[in-house]
Amino acid sequence: MNKRPLVGFYDFVFMSIGFLCLSLTLPVLYQWFEFTETKRRVVAVIFFVGDTALFLFARRPDAPWDRVATRIDLRDFVLIGSFWFFADSTLRNFVRWGEWNMTTHRMLIVFTLGFIALLSAFCLFTRGSSQRLVFPFFFLSFVGLSDGVWKFTPGTTPKWLIPVPKEYAYGSFVFAGFFLFAGLIALGLKKRG
Repeated sequence: MNKRPLVGFYDFVFMSIGFLCLSLTLPVLYQWFEFTETKRRVVAVIFFVGDTALFLFARRPDAPWDRVATRIDLRDFVLIGSFWFFADSTLRNFVRWGEWNMTTHRMLIVFTLGFIALLSAFCLFTRGSSQRLVFPFFFLSFVGLSDGVWKFTPGTTPKWLIPVPKEYAYGSFVFAGFFLFAGLIALGLKKRG
């Protein structure tokens, strides 16, 4: 298939890097003259990386663009992992930073993380047929459910036996439910098409 997806893998990479870097740096630029020299360099580099990523997204060079996938590949696994990571970060930071009582900058960061998670899910569905996503979604649902049960009942992580807050278990349950729902949608689309 030589068709290009609506939002490709590299679109996702450039957009997520650009939005995340700019949401971290733009709200603090008004304090530029109060920063130490090291902090100025770090903020300038992060701002430059975000600006460059959005420029590359807007210019769309021909070389790195992907095509519609007929079966699951490494880019799909990266998108699934990105969704898992950014959705988990969104939920965890929302709960940790005081839900609706957080500052405007933190709210912008949580919004950006949620947007990147939804963007990765959208990219995943537009990269090809939903048939290739059924098994990974059900598998990740099982992984999230087993992780949540482990964290909820003994209150530790499976690997290190370190106590963790219950919010981590709730996050795993939410993602298990999401991937179960996404797997059912992909299965329904597979049967329709």
